[in-house]
Amino acid sequence: MAEIRLQDSGGPHASRSSRAELDEVPCLTAGLPTPDSVQSQKEAHIASLERELREGVAQLAEQHRRKTDELHAKANQQRSQLSLALEKMVKEQEALLDKQHQTQSQQLQEAAQRQLTELNQQAELLVQAWRAQEGHIPPAQIRGLPRESLKVPSGGSMRVAWSACAAGQGGQGGSMAVLVAPPRAQTSLGGLAREQSMTSRSPSHATALLPVHSAWTAPVSGGVLQAEQHALLAMTPPAGRPAGQ
Repeated sequence: MAEIRLQDSGGPHASRSSRAELDEVPCLTAGLPTPDSVQSQKEAHIASLERELREGVAQLAEQHRRKTDELHAKANQQRSQLSLALEKMVKEQEALLDKQHQTQSQQLQEAAQRQLTELNQQAELLVQAWRAQEGHIPPAQIRGLPRESLKVPSGGSMRVAWSACAAGQGGQGGSMAVLVAPPRAQTSLGGLAREQSMTSRSPSHATALLPVHSAWTAPVSGGVLQAEQHALLAMTPPAGRPAGQ
């Protein structure tokens, strides 16, 4: 900082010299902004900063909105793709289920048709056996035959065998096997020299009739009735049920 020294020499020349020196001393505030200028510049900078802040916040908000929209769009696209894939998978599984259903239905119908064919064949055999034996055993002789009941356990089987001697003079030996299953009819058996079989379908008795002296009556809770050395005479419904059912 410049030091100012004032000297009084007592003469007019000295006064003029001092004034000249005072005029030559530089101003300390020269080149500095005034307080008003500083305040004005500060306010301008504050306004600029606020404007830049607002613009930056707006840009960030726009960037956030754009990225959020892109994320949602991508999620919707993936959701559509997943939905299509899921729908395709469901349709494929439905096709497999339909094919399986058709196969099982066809198998069931074929099995039912086979059973119906077997039933028709068995009924035809019964009719033929009845017609073949109708004139060989008089009804009075059949009614006079003794009967013996044999119980068949549910789920089990039995076989009854007899010789020609046990059948009496002119009789015919044979055997009868009963396998338990759901029954529906009462079956009478009698003496043709060949093997026949049928399925009983309701609680009944399977009766084997020998030509002369004896008969076997087997109560059946279900099953396939087979006869060896004799044939089926007739199929009659259980007690209390009309014929033909």
